Amino acid sequence: MTITLPDNWADVKLADFQEMDLAENIYEKVAILSDQDPDVIRDTDVPSFVRIEAALAWIVELPKEEECKEVITIDEVEYTRIKLSTLSNGQWMDLITWGKKGLQELHKIMATLYPDDTDRNKRAELFRTRMNAQDAYSALVFFSLIKSKSLVNIEAYLQVEIIKAEMISKMKTSLSVNKD
Repeated sequence: MTITLPDNWADVKLADFQEMDLAENIYEKVAILSDQDPDVIRDTDVPSFVRIEAALAWIVELPKEEECKEVITIDEVEYTRIKLSTLSNGQWMDLITWGKKGLQELHKIMATLYPDDTDRNKRAELFRTRMNAQDAYSALVFFSLIKSKSLVNIEAYLQVEIIKAEMISKMKTSLSVNKD
């Protein structure tokens, strides 16, 4: 029996990446990547399985944190990454909610970050089945870094506002004391 395996994360569909996240053991992961029944993989002789493991040595590391692509092409259709400043409050809340759920909602995140004129749910399903794990992971890291930086900036802004409010309060107190 011949088993065909991907060479890297760019050869793995997002749906398989998500399914691997739920897999309980190496047999299930190999079955997902090879599109084989887990029992077939489990019954593979030891020398063959050692070769399979060697061919999949790259899966022990997450996809590379490459720069998030501005444009992703799927089935000859180009999807351009949204400018984050144009996201609606609802879209931000969706991204935050899905981000907390881990990889299982990554296709929905991608459908929000790479919009077009189609229905977001249909686009999310297309991305789940056709987008590669490398592109999706790079976009996820990009969004996560933006979120982290935004939270730091928001915290710094709020701290400055608190200090300003305290200073104004002290100044008002000082002025009222001096008037008396």
